[in-house]
Amino acid sequence: EMKNIWAACKQMGYPWGPIFQLLMLTGTRLREVSQASWSEISIAEGTLNLPASRTKNKRPHQIQLSDQALDIIKALPRIEGQKLLFTTNGTTAVSGFSKVKKRLDIISGVSDWRYHDLRRSFATHSTERLSISPVIADKILNHATGQVRGVAAIYQHGEYIEDRRAALQKWGNFIQELVSDE
Repeated sequence: EMKNIWAACKQMGYPWGPIFQLLMLTGTRLREVSQASWSEISIAEGTLNLPASRTKNKRPHQIQLSDQALDIIKALPRIEGQKLLFTTNGTTAVSGFSKVKKRLDIISGVSDWRYHDLRRSFATHSTERLSISPVIADKILNHATGQVRGVAAIYQHGEYIEDRRAALQKWGNFIQELVSDE
């Protein structure tokens, strides 16, 4: 299904295709990607830096971008004065996701799923297939309460930035291999 959705994203083109591909590659929430601004992206650092105002748990969150995610971002059209990565009119974030989802379902031949399922797929497959620690997966997903609970959570405040970067690169490689036409 992921392979079919990826192929449909290629057919859809900008802005929709890259949005959904980035969702698959990063495990982020729909609005976190679809409303991203160029000022939140650091190509040099390979990060998407979300301010607290744009996250569900109201905490700033840094997303490490795999080579595959960076390639998608670098290929986006960049118009001077345009602040958003994804816009159809140059000034406001894209909308109309329910209509786009119906179109994506038709093109991909995959139905009965939600955008949030891409996060679930990341959480499940990254831990089961790629042996990524559930603690690292939770950090990537920016869960307010994750695998570290109770007294340990009081003391454990690590961000695991390099582990998250390695995990997302491993995930990016997995997706790339999964969707390759070879």
